[in-house]
Amino acid sequence: MKTRVPENQKRLPAFHSVRIRGVLGSVRKRLASSRSVEITGFTLIELLIVMAIISVLATIGYIKYSGFIEQTKVTKAIADVKQIAQFIEDFNERNGRYPNDLGELERGEFKDPWGNPYQYVYIAEDDKKDKNEQKARRDRNQKPINTYFDLWSNGADGRYQQQVNGEKSRDDIIYAWDGEFVGLGKDLDDLYGKPRKWKHSTDDGTYETPGGGQGGQGGQGGQGGQGSGGQGG
Repeated sequence: MKTRVPENQKRLPAFHSVRIRGVLGSVRKRLASSRSVEITGFTLIELLIVMAIISVLATIGYIKYSGFIEQTKVTKAIADVKQIAQFIEDFNERNGRYPNDLGELERGEFKDPWGNPYQYVYIAEDDKKDKNEQKARRDRNQKPINTYFDLWSNGADGRYQQQVNGEKSRDDIIYAWDGEFVGLGKDLDDLYGKPRKWKHSTDDGTYETPGGGQGGQGGQGGQGGQGSGGQGG
C-alpha cells in the first residue's frame, strides 16, 4: 500500500530549488556587472592616455607647422624683394633715373606675405628731407646700407625702425649693399663689422674692415631706435 506524501512537502523541495536558482542568477549578474565596471574603467584610462598623447603630438606638430609657414613667408619675401629690385633697376635703365615710389613701376601694389606694402625709399630724394623725416635705412654706425635706394618688408610684426640693429628691424626683409645682401634684418646686423666687398662713399672703413669698425656710437643709437628710427613706417 502506497503512502501519500502531503502536498506541502512536495512543494518544499521545488521552492528551495527555485530559490537557489534565483540566488545563483543574482550572483552571476553581480559578477558580470563587476567585470563590466572593471573593463569600462580600464578602457577610460586608455582613452585618456591616448587623448593626452594626441594632444602633445598636435601641439608639437602645430609649432613645427607654424615655424615652417613663417619660414616660407620669409623665403617668399626675399624672392619678392629681389624681383622688385630688378624692376627698379629696369626702370632706371629705361628712364635714366630711379622711381620716386613703387607706383611708378606700374605693376600694381606690392604686398609682402604678411599683407603689408613693401617699403621703398629713393635715397637722393630722402636726403633732401629734414633728418627727422628721413626713412632711409642705417646701420649701427648711422651709415647708409645702400647707394641709390632702400627696399624692404616690415616683416611679421609690420613695424619699422630706421637702424637695422633695432628691435623692430629684426624680422624685416632688407635689401642691402646694393643687392649683395637680401635677408632678415637680424642676419644683416650679425654681419656688421665683418669683411665685405661693398662700401658706401660715406663709409669710413675699408673692404677688409667695413665702415664703423666694431660699433662705438652706432651701437648706442640703435638700442632705442632714436631719431626717425623709432617712428612707425
